[in-house]
Amino acid sequence: MAIEQFGKVSADERLRYHLMDLEKAERDRISEANYVIKQAKLEGKLEAKLEDAAKMMEEKIPVSVILKVTGLTQEQLNKLN
Repeated sequence: MAIEQFGKVSADERLRYHLMDLEKAERDRISEANYVIKQAKLEGKLEAKLEDAAKMMEEKIPVSVILKVTGLTQEQLNKLN
């Protein structure tokens, strides 16, 4: 009887750990997906700012104004040339 109870408890514990591992894997997957989405949004915003800066440069707007309006760095702006 004691051996049977021990086997049942051990099996339950293994199942619990397995389920915990599955839950952790799912949380990790969701976290990674959220990170990828956030990065994509940031890249999209940067791309839009670079496009706006390029248009402003074509209109001969002073670089100091472009930097202030877009929030880009001088280095980022230099890469457009």
